[in-house]
Amino acid sequence: MDEKVIIADLNNYDISLIMELLGTKDSHLKTIAKAFNMDLTFENGFIMGNSTSDALKKVFAELITTYELKKEITDEDVSSLVHNASSSSFYRKPIARGVGSKQFYLRSPGQKELYETFESHD
Repeated sequence: MDEKVIIADLNNYDISLIMELLGTKDSHLKTIAKAFNMDLTFENGFIMGNSTSDALKKVFAELITTYELKKEITDEDVSSLVHNASSSSFYRKPIARGVGSKQFYLRSPGQKELYETFESHD
């Protein structure tokens, strides 16, 4: 049996964020687990899994940021982040820096197209 590891510590977040992060009947957690081909559970304030990766941790960090900005996490938010974490490295390259060490990444094919248009404009 695989030993579980902590993927995300949610103990310092309110219940509203945790509920949005997990999704209705854990739908968001199941979508992420399926995309990363692993078992994920929520236990005692932690997202636990049988393995971890930087891409997986980034998905959870970005979902928390999404909630802080919009006060909701949609199925589309989860799907987009999961897709970008597992797709080409273009989505993993930061395109800008914000306050402090916050980095901004493209999150959808439409954003990529818009970014490329701006980059190629004289």
